[in-house]
Amino acid sequence: MARGKLEEAAVIFDEKIPVTESNLGIERWLFEDHVLQTEAPTILVFWESFCPWCQLYIPRLNEARRKAGTSVQVIGLTTLSGDEEKSVDFVRRNHFDFPQAVYEEDVAKEAVGGIYLPLTIALCEGKVVWQGNAS
Repeated sequence: MARGKLEEAAVIFDEKIPVTESNLGIERWLFEDHVLQTEAPTILVFWESFCPWCQLYIPRLNEARRKAGTSVQVIGLTTLSGDEEKSVDFVRRNHFDFPQAVYEEDVAKEAVGGIYLPLTIALCEGKVVWQGNAS
């Protein structure tokens, strides 16, 4: 997989670029406004309603988030797959209990080096500490 800007910074400069809404390409929040608070441990999950692995992963992620309580922030990220109604229905059917953001795919791909679903990124103090597919 290609390296994104976030991972390359860690290799080249032995430091990591802080993750922000702008370098993830977050355009807006679904359902309610939210602010990405990356000081706390954070899990970012890129998903789409058409992805069968996402459909299997989300219930497990919901359970893990509930067990972690407020000690870990979980954020879902989607492009809405070109169909907002279908994506919103997917969120409701799967009882996502964490904030959801709509992101611009090209910006996020450049930052993380490609997006394969469900892509999970773990952040600590706003910096990537793990990236992969946890499904």
